Amino acid sequence: MRILSLCPAGVALLATLLIACCGSACGANGTTEIRVQGTRPQLMFACELDTEKLQALFADPAVMADLKDLNAGISLALMDLSSPRAQVVRRLNEAGIPVVAWMALPKERGYYLNADNEAVAAARFAEFEKWTADNGLRWAGIGLDRLILTGHSGGVMPA
Repeated sequence: MRILSLCPAGVALLATLLIACCGSACGANGTTEIRVQGTRPQLMFACELDTEKLQALFADPAVMADLKDLNAGISLALMDLSSPRAQVVRRLNEAGIPVVAWMALPKERGYYLNADNEAVAAARFAEFEKWTADNGLRWAGIGLDRLILTGHSGGVMPA
């Protein structure tokens, strides 16, 4: 077993992203140890901030430097395909930070992809491909956040 020690900057980045994405404080200070068996995994931070908060987070040079120092990437929720969101992706691309396109619908269209909105999801993929090409974006991968409808009492279960 190997021990991966996060420097204070790494802990601060993790705390910043958790606070920004989850709205809660982490209370981390000093060095934190994470035990890793085998090969060190690639650290990916999931981020589903609205565009204004997203721009502010990645405008901070310290956040970008910490991501590079951690060899970490971002899984970015694409609830909008706006020019400002594309600018953030380009900034991450230019810095060599891997970005995964986290496919999502705008909240007013249901956010999650599911069996009941396959036509909307197909249209969204077409919009995504055009937006990607028009903005010259590069992706390390594509992620799906889908929803399974349980069919009982209107209940919903995340996949």
